[in-house]
Amino acid sequence: MGENAKIKVSTLQRVTADWLKQLEPNLFVTYTFEEAVSYDRAMKIFGTHVHSLRGELFGRRSKRLIPMVPVIEMYERGSSYGSLLMPSDGTHIHCAYRLPGQPDDYKEVIRRTWTQADNTCGNPDVYCRNSDGWYRELNTDSDAGNVIGYMLKTCAMDTEAVLWKFVSFRQ
Repeated sequence: MGENAKIKVSTLQRVTADWLKQLEPNLFVTYTFEEAVSYDRAMKIFGTHVHSLRGELFGRRSKRLIPMVPVIEMYERGSSYGSLLMPSDGTHIHCAYRLPGQPDDYKEVIRRTWTQADNTCGNPDVYCRNSDGWYRELNTDSDAGNVIGYMLKTCAMDTEAVLWKFVSFRQ
């Protein structure tokens, strides 16, 4: 996304972005699927991943929440939607996190818990070959603002793409 690019932002996107900035994220992760999946299936798989990740970070019986905002893109809305996608345009989830300590400390555990969540989860080593673009540390408020704006690009008219079940600002 170019710095000089002007993007039309709806009032809903602006208000939602202002609210989500309160999360103060320090990490942006893009999770991919090997194929188009439905919204419900993506949410279930993401839940499996989050449960495993929370266990890895805080212990298996922990009730602590991981501060996060996940947004799904390119999910299958009907039987023919998946056939319209290019292989590289499968379902994916962008997630902004606020993790304790240094976000880079969690890269491998996040990759591992994601790929183990379901056989349709795309491995970043394959889908982002020779790139760490799937895992981006956010060091400034500007980084966080840009990421939140990018995540909300599909939310011009509604916030259906936000996986509200997993949104948390507290631990």
